[in-house]
Amino acid sequence: MTPNAVKKPAPGELEKALWRNDIKAVEELLKQGADVHEENSHGRSMLNLAAGNGYVEIARLLIAYGADVNKKNAAGNTPLILAAAWGHAEMVHLLVDSGADVNACNNSGYTAASEVHDNDELARFLEEAGKRQQQRAEVEARTKAKIEEARAAAAQKQQRLNAVRESLIIRRLQP
Repeated sequence: MTPNAVKKPAPGELEKALWRNDIKAVEELLKQGADVHEENSHGRSMLNLAAGNGYVEIARLLIAYGADVNKKNAAGNTPLILAAAWGHAEMVHLLVDSGADVNACNNSGYTAASEVHDNDELARFLEEAGKRQQQRAEVEARTKAKIEEARAAAAQKQQRLNAVRESLIIRRLQP
């Protein structure tokens, strides 16, 4: 190893810094190549841990380094479901803004909105965000279907044109 080479952090180092809520240490470990997708011995991702504990700044770092905002743990809980269940409103907003699937269900069939307790405003926010995501998904599906229809129609038209061209070529070649 060259003198200036940075040693990649050992597994578990990122989790230790996370539990201390040590933002600077987490950032340094990520810069050194710590695995942002690392799971602990219980199968929980670092973003799941940060979300469930309300460590917003650490979550921002993990997301910036590519953490999966929809990664489920063994119980099927996403970071968003965990943040909602523990009432971490700022975390919920961060995760939704980062593309978390508001309509994802855990293994018990619960969404983030159904896991909110004693916070009507947060529950409404999640319900509305879930409706918006569903509407966008429906629009995207309709758009994709229309594009596929247009491609199929264009392909059929091209086949007919090719057949006409071929027919004309054959007629010219005949004596």
